[in-house]
Amino acid sequence: MSSLLAAGVAPSSLVVVDNSEDPSTARKLKEALPAESHFVVIPNGGYASALNCGVRRVLEVEPRAASVLVATHEVLLEPDCLNSLYSTLSSDPSIGAVGPILFSLDSANDPARLWSAGGTLSPILRIPDHSRVIPSSQRPVNVAWLDGALCLYRTEALTQIRFWEGFFMYYEELDHHLRLHKAGMRVVLDPSATAWQSSAGIPPFYDGRNLFLYLRRDGFRLRPYFSTSYRGLKLVARAVLRRCAFTAVPQYFRGFRAAIKEARALSP
Repeated sequence: MSSLLAAGVAPSSLVVVDNSEDPSTARKLKEALPAESHFVVIPNGGYASALNCGVRRVLEVEPRAASVLVATHEVLLEPDCLNSLYSTLSSDPSIGAVGPILFSLDSANDPARLWSAGGTLSPILRIPDHSRVIPSSQRPVNVAWLDGALCLYRTEALTQIRFWEGFFMYYEELDHHLRLHKAGMRVVLDPSATAWQSSAGIPPFYDGRNLFLYLRRDGFRLRPYFSTSYRGLKLVARAVLRRCAFTAVPQYFRGFRAAIKEARALSP
């Protein structure tokens, strides 16, 4: 929050959505916020639910807002990050979303470790991954998707195409950004913008569940089964080769099975 204010976000335009369901957290947040800012407490319906709620509140506060910055609680912005993102978004009306280079705050041995330089999709199975290669140029680069920890959106990219709330957490930004592409909006990485993120990665259950659901929403019949199975087998192989605990494997396939049941329940 403090880095957003330092980056130039006006307190009166700041909307904080607390879905922690913890009264003490809500109290501390409210006390820490500037008096002019806006604070909303909601049940924990997941990332997309909080985001959609925040967008609605932003548009109540600023009905003519041309852009909306979405930031999760663990993100820190470099001083000129927001200016760079806004300049890139304003430079081309076809851009629907723009994000920065993200570095990890979680590596004590290497604090400058790259977390994400935009998102990629494997060519056949369409399995998502973070790019770990920083572009050689500072010019904006088209990407398949961006990490949802910090993105600046053109307002219509959030109002015309809302975030789907069925994932609960993880894969929401991937699903949304692919739908932006289909609507003719560009999703770009701004290499001149930098921020820091703290993330432990996706829990195995939600990886297995949400990979299947995203692929099914992407319009494919058999690919969700092949791709989710393939990723699960890679998880098994990694555990064997590294001789590490298999605890993630049953969680992943439990998520896979849950997604299949959900998909069947939604089928006509």
